[in-house]
Amino acid sequence: MKVLYQFRISHYCEKARWALDYANIPYRTRNLLVGPHLKQIKKIAPDSSVPVLKIEDRYIQGSDKILDYVDTTAKDAGLTPADSSLAQQARQWESFADRYLGEPVRCLLYHDVLEKPHILLPLWLDQGPFYGRLFYLLAYQKLKAVIRVRMHVNEKTAALSMRGIERGIKRLDAALTESDYLAGPSFSRADLAVCSLLAPLLCPEQSGYRWHDDMSPALTEFRQSLLTSATGRWVLTTYEKHRRC
Repeated sequence: MKVLYQFRISHYCEKARWALDYANIPYRTRNLLVGPHLKQIKKIAPDSSVPVLKIEDRYIQGSDKILDYVDTTAKDAGLTPADSSLAQQARQWESFADRYLGEPVRCLLYHDVLEKPHILLPLWLDQGPFYGRLFYLLAYQKLKAVIRVRMHVNEKTAALSMRGIERGIKRLDAALTESDYLAGPSFSRADLAVCSLLAPLLCPEQSGYRWHDDMSPALTEFRQSLLTSATGRWVLTTYEKHRRC
C-alpha cells in the first residue's frame, strides 16, 4: 500500500490527495506533527517538505512530482493534457498557483491562526501520533515563534499576501471568462492546483477544511469577497464536480 506522508492541514498535501483520489490510486495517509516532522522526512527525502509519497522502497517528494506520478500510473485519469501546448499551459498555471496562492494563503492563514492554538492544534493533531498533545503542550510557544521567523509570517507579510492573492484572483477571473477550465476543454492539473491551494481560504465542502467560522473578522471579510468573485464560485463548483473522496 502506498503511503502519503503529510500534514492534514497542508493545501499542498490536499493537492496530492486530490490527484491520488481522482485517479483512484489506493493509498493511506501518515499524518506528521509540525516540528518533529523535520527529522522524519529528512531520513527519506532530500528536504523537510511534505507531501512525500512512498511507493514500496521509493519516495516521491512534492505535490507536482506526485501529479507526474499519477499521470504515468493512471493514464485514463491523467491530469496533464496530451497536447503539448496545453500541457505547457497547465504547468504554467500550476507555477502561477505556487507563486500567487500557495505561500500567500499559508502566510495569511497562519498569521491569523497561530494566535489561536485552540483552533490550530486540533488541526495539527488530527489523526497524528499519540504523543502530539504532550509535545505541543511543552513546545507550542517556541514552535510558533520559529514558524513566524522561518516562514516570514507577520502583519506586514500577511498584508502583502492578501494583496498578492487579490492580484492572482483578478488574473484567474479574466481567464475563466472564456472557459470552465484553465488549460483546454477538460479538468487538468491546472484546475486542481489552483483550487486546492485556495481551499484552506475558501473551504469548499469537499475539501475537509472547516475553520472559516473561526477566522478573524478581517479574514472573514476577505474570504467573503473572494467567494463572490468568478474564481471563488468556480473553485466551489470545481470541487463539487471533480473532487472524489
